[in-house]
Amino acid sequence: MTTHEGLFSNDHVRPRSEVVRLWGEYDASREDELRDSLLAETTATVVIGDMSEVVFVDSTTLSALLKVQGTLELDGRRLVLDRVPPAVRRVLELTDLLETFEVL
Repeated sequence: MTTHEGLFSNDHVRPRSEVVRLWGEYDASREDELRDSLLAETTATVVIGDMSEVVFVDSTTLSALLKVQGTLELDGRRLVLDRVPPAVRRVLELTDLLETFEVL
């Protein structure tokens, strides 16, 4: 029997992506909830934040998103913001963060 080192591994394969549905208003009172939902127990390479039902974000939310993005990047993963409503997109534009995040 031939051994192929490195060919097989106990490491699990990460799923390509996982969608996290975000909703409502995000401010300081929901910062932990936002962070926890995006960093939930997942091994997905790409975490997609579906923002289609988000109606408000403040600076605390933007800070939390930046921290989540940094945490995922340290693990070789990505945060993608999808279906961003016009009002939220405008906040990202006004704060010069639209280019910082991967927005679909």
